[in-house]
Amino acid sequence: MSKRKRTDVEVMNEGLSDRKKALPTQETNAVAAVLVDAMLLRLVTSYQRGIPVLFPMLAIKHGITPENVKAARESARESGGLTSEGCSVDFVLGEAEMGHLEQLKRMQASYMEMAIKDNDLHVLKLVYAIHKQGISSEHPRFGFRKPMRVAAAHGRLDILKWLSEQEENDEWFEDRWLLDAAFKSFDIDVVRWVHEVYSGVLDSVVRWKALDEIAGHGALELLQWALTTFPDAQLTTNAMDGAAANGHLEMVKYLHSGRKEGCTTAAMNEAAGNGHLSVVEFLHTHRNEGCTVRAMNSAAGNGHLDVVKFLHENREEGCTNMAMDEAATNGHLEVIRFLHTSRTEGCTERGMDWAIRNGHLDIVRYLHEHQCCLGDYTTGLQIALIRRHLSVVRFVCEHFHTDISAAALQGAKSEDLLEMIHVFEGFNVDGWTTDVMDHAASVGSLEALEYLYSHRTEGCTTKAMDNAASQGHLDVVKFLHENRSEGCSKRAMNGAAANGSLGVVKYLHEHRTEGCTSHVIIGAVQGGHFEVVKFLLEHCDVSVPDNAVLCAAEIGHWELLELLFQVQFPVHFIQIMTLLAEGGHLDSLKKIFANTPVNESVLGKCLIEAACNGHWYEAKFLLAEIRRVQGSSHSTGSYYWFSAALEGAALCGDIDMAELLISTKHQFWPSQPHGFINTTILGNLDLLEMLEKARRGDVRWNNEVNDDIGEDTFEDSDLHWRSVQDGVAAAQGNLEILMWLHQQSFTFARPSLLDYGAASGELDVIRYILEAGRYIVVTSDSIENATQHSQLHVLKYLYERWKDGPCEVPLLDVAAESASLDVVKFVHEQCPEETCTASAMTFAASRGQLDIVRFLHQHRSEGCTVKTMDAAAGHNQLTVLRFLHSHRHEGCTTAAMNVAASVGHLNIVKFLHENRKEGCTTDAMDQAALNGHLATVRYLHQHRTEGCTEDAMKDAAARGHFHVIKFLHEFRSEGCTTAALVCAASNRHLTIARFLHDNRTEGCTKDALDWAIRTKNLSMVKFLYENRSEGYHEAVIEEACKRDPDDIGLVQQYLRPKELKTKKSRQLFLEKCKFERAFKRGRFAPERRADESDDGYDSEEESDEWRFA
Repeated sequence: MSKRKRTDVEVMNEGLSDRKKALPTQETNAVAAVLVDAMLLRLVTSYQRGIPVLFPMLAIKHGITPENVKAARESARESGGLTSEGCSVDFVLGEAEMGHLEQLKRMQASYMEMAIKDNDLHVLKLVYAIHKQGISSEHPRFGFRKPMRVAAAHGRLDILKWLSEQEENDEWFEDRWLLDAAFKSFDIDVVRWVHEVYSGVLDSVVRWKALDEIAGHGALELLQWALTTFPDAQLTTNAMDGAAANGHLEMVKYLHSGRKEGCTTAAMNEAAGNGHLSVVEFLHTHRNEGCTVRAMNSAAGNGHLDVVKFLHENREEGCTNMAMDEAATNGHLEVIRFLHTSRTEGCTERGMDWAIRNGHLDIVRYLHEHQCCLGDYTTGLQIALIRRHLSVVRFVCEHFHTDISAAALQGAKSEDLLEMIHVFEGFNVDGWTTDVMDHAASVGSLEALEYLYSHRTEGCTTKAMDNAASQGHLDVVKFLHENRSEGCSKRAMNGAAANGSLGVVKYLHEHRTEGCTSHVIIGAVQGGHFEVVKFLLEHCDVSVPDNAVLCAAEIGHWELLELLFQVQFPVHFIQIMTLLAEGGHLDSLKKIFANTPVNESVLGKCLIEAACNGHWYEAKFLLAEIRRVQGSSHSTGSYYWFSAALEGAALCGDIDMAELLISTKHQFWPSQPHGFINTTILGNLDLLEMLEKARRGDVRWNNEVNDDIGEDTFEDSDLHWRSVQDGVAAAQGNLEILMWLHQQSFTFARPSLLDYGAASGELDVIRYILEAGRYIVVTSDSIENATQHSQLHVLKYLYERWKDGPCEVPLLDVAAESASLDVVKFVHEQCPEETCTASAMTFAASRGQLDIVRFLHQHRSEGCTVKTMDAAAGHNQLTVLRFLHSHRHEGCTTAAMNVAASVGHLNIVKFLHENRKEGCTTDAMDQAALNGHLATVRYLHQHRTEGCTEDAMKDAAARGHFHVIKFLHEFRSEGCTTAALVCAASNRHLTIARFLHDNRTEGCTKDALDWAIRTKNLSMVKFLYENRSEGYHEAVIEEACKRDPDDIGLVQQYLRPKELKTKKSRQLFLEKCKFERAFKRGRFAPERRADESDDGYDSEEESDEWRFA
């Protein structure tokens, strides 16, 4: 049997009991032969409790694996898309959050959905047959919920017809949302078929948004049919905007001539960005909405030169520096040439930086030869090295060597490092530090390490061997051991063990004396490295932390558990079992249960963990164990663990788990409403109905339930949880759930509902709320939300129905902040009573919205302030800055150049220097130095007179910008203070500490060695202790012993080899400190320390300092 087929069998067996698993000798083609014969298949599955191997394979085909499911759950929770206890809910979600939610939904797909998506009727028939046999009680993903909706949405007409022949067809035909699903297919044959077979009492739901999407998809015949069949249905400007964006010219023509909704500037903007020249030409000729600078910016960024030329020759909106910046980023040289020769906007250092990062050598060369932009490119160079754009790296080193740093070499791959070292040396790039050799060791580049050892003097730190060992580079560890004196710390063996590098662990044990800490066992266990753990226990004098067995339980490694059980008797059996359940380690859980008596309470806790983490088979096993322990009756505790488990399943919308739990017939008593909220966010009405039904229980319970779940208000809001549930349904545009909640007579008449729908642009939801909510009216908040989120179609709809006006805040300010010129125009032209302030132009300028800035300048009288130009400069909006300089009189302040310099916007600095008189302050060079922008520091030094302060060198030292420090030392006279060396020491910059010690006279204070001790930096401690006389504070070494009893960095042992050599001696030292302090005598007494201190040091505050270590 091939390795591939053996792997397939292993995957198929996941989650099955031993007697159901396929044998390694079974061939999958035999299974396939059974699957194609319906009668044989029914016969086999009738006698087999397992499932055909096809289904696990089908899940894998759709990317549904345990790892992906776990990742999707974690991403949905961590991104803020879902809520949990202690976390507030975000009603309006961004694209990233919505993406995580969609991925979670995909991970919960049933086999029915997968089969329909694949248009595989044979597999669907199999799913249906097995489903009818009740397999859902034995295996997950066999639900058969709303199959017609799924088939309609995917345009599967053959499947729809087959489904119509099944016995459930009457129920499916009465689904009033079936037509809405069919619209998503954009297939007129499917839509017509669904429309004809629909037999519901209520009219089919026809959302305006669905029709807009049909237009955007270019399904002209379908749109015309829908508008004729449903004359009350309407479109919005989104229809033509979407059609134009996707290049559907015939649809655009139809909407232009046959409809009145029109479009917005987004139509031409998106058409231009996607390269649809014919659509751009039509809109230019026949429509008057026009476009914004985004049109040419997007066209340039996507390389559509023909569109760029058309806009340049026929439109007046122009572009901004973003056009060339984006073209450079994406490697469109011809566009760059055209913009450079035909336009005046130019580009900024961002264009060059991203061209370097993305390896566009032709772009980098062109921008350099034509002097298009200035800037600092060390970060871009490091990313280019990571991505292996070596030709670009050579070019940058050759032409920008004075402004870049050898720190960029930390991005080089092992195989490129030596070559790149030669390149950097060949072009005299400065800024070499110990970080280079440390990096060579870390990536395992022995040849680079040997070269640096032989040809350079910077050396390395203990990080070199520590990182090499952690990465398993045994040859590097040997070289460093034999040729360098820096040595390592206990991190070396700890890291090697965690990485499973047994050879390195053995070598360090045999040749080095540093040893390891007790955490070494934890790292090895967490990595599942059985042989490493075994070696450590047999050969190293290391204790086993109490939580080591818990770490083994987390990963479900039974061999490690057995090994650790032999070393120490586990006292955390309950926690071990819950961790196994949480991780879905069924086999290990069964082995624990086979040897350990458990009660219902423990089983319940395990069930909660299994349910919360989506482990269906583990939950089924635990439910069976609970029934076995309970016998014939339910205990009072059953309701708690059942409810907690069901709440956990609901938190991630796990309908299969919920169905399994509900099958136990317990009544659901939720303690928190988060499961209901998340189910609503995910749009899972089936699960929501299950949860509500479970709350009411069966005939044995009173069907009356109240909504007093959790606190009076939901988390940090002032809303009842039902209000939050309605709100998220409205914000997500889930009209079906919103209607269902209303029909259940849950409280509904809340004006805030309208606000959430307005912010999300869900016009269908807004229409329903206004029609169904008797006491709901349009409010100022609704208008503001629609404006703020650029929902023009919603704003128009609401404004027509608003009677109170004007808004409580200046609506034009809100419109300007929305970054939508169409919204700004609408508010200005259609809402004359609305107000505006000078902040409007500032908002627009900070975001580079040149169109809005121009519009406000031309049509409004409020003007702006100096903050406007300051904001444009600080956000690298060069084109906007030029406009304000040429057309406005307010000017700017020194903050403009200061902020631009601080973030390295050298083009902005140069423009302000050459065109404005406000100048800057010393903050400009100070902040540029802090952030390592040497080119900016050099420019300010050569062209300005403000200079800098002592903070420049101090802050550069703190950030490790050695090339900046050397420049300041050589060319500036401000110097530094003792704080510079202290900052270098506290941030582990050994080369800078050496340079300051050798070349400056300011020296340092005890703080330097104090911070080296706190950061456990042995190399820095050695340097300062051997070369400086300031010493350190006694309280620091005492606190070090408390916080780091293992002395992982070997700092304590180095400073006090007699007193602090072993863990036991360090404990005795602490007891001595405590004793002397108790009797207020000796060097550890606070009074004695205060008397000896010459720098105002307060030992009582020492523990606070460690928060920053």
